[in-house]
Amino acid sequence: MGVELDFSWPVFKQYAFYTSILIFKVISISFLTVALQYKKRIVFMKEDRKFLKTFRLVSYDEDIERTHRTQQDDLKTIIPFCILGFIYCFTHPSPQYARTLFQIFTVARFVYSFVCVIYIIRQPSRAIAWSVATVINLYMCFKIFFYFMG
Repeated sequence: MGVELDFSWPVFKQYAFYTSILIFKVISISFLTVALQYKKRIVFMKEDRKFLKTFRLVSYDEDIERTHRTQQDDLKTIIPFCILGFIYCFTHPSPQYARTLFQIFTVARFVYSFVCVIYIIRQPSRAIAWSVATVINLYMCFKIFFYFMG
């Protein structure tokens, strides 16, 4: 019994679409971090001052640290989503259900970044967005485990 990956299969197409959005988001946060550094005219490493002589050397900036932490959290949730989502495609979920999971995860990660970096809202907004995405990752993990266990 072999498993063949059909790239035209609706579940895989949805997975590929939402994964590409999420990876683009992670890359965009990197550019946002750099843009903030240029806007504030600050650098964190001495060697950067050689090229950016008018920039201040600092060891900490709250706004830039916030974007950096947001990107780190993206990496901790989006990378597992990419791996789990791919394997989840092999559990034969209904296309509508899989699309809904992928959409909710994607929205949750965008909301997380929005309330962390763009329009800072106090807790529990960040915790809720993080929890929604984490629950979806855990759901896919358990679904994969039980599907392939027996």
